Amino acid sequence: MGCGLSFGRLAAFFLGVLSEKGGGGNRRGGPVEKSDVEFRGKFRAVRRRVVKDLGKRLFRRIDAFFAAQSLIPTDPVLDRALFPWAEELESHWLAIRDELDRLLVHRDRFLAFQELSPDQKRISPDDKWKTFVLWGFG
Repeated sequence: MGCGLSFGRLAAFFLGVLSEKGGGGNRRGGPVEKSDVEFRGKFRAVRRRVVKDLGKRLFRRIDAFFAAQSLIPTDPVLDRALFPWAEELESHWLAIRDELDRLLVHRDRFLAFQELSPDQKRISPDDKWKTFVLWGFG
């Protein structure tokens, strides 16, 4: 193979039998060699890049598919005529704002974004981004 690994070691590596800590040994009970650990680290780095690249390609295709199915255009600015219900909201903006002001008095009781959606921890690591659900999952 050129990297000093036998088929047995490579198979053991892919099966996750090799221990990076060194104490576990390999499939045959022998010690884990430094080259095995280095190879495993390099493999993980390459695997991560490949998975991320494939994931990005897949998500682009999924996004394109959903955009093609949408009844609403994907333009950055949309025509107001597409949302006739928005006019009623706009006409009552003062009442909506008053209601918001009353809610914000209790802002400390709102959920942090990552409490509502743990996947958002990366973009909301602190408690500054609060959420108040007007209508959830419906």
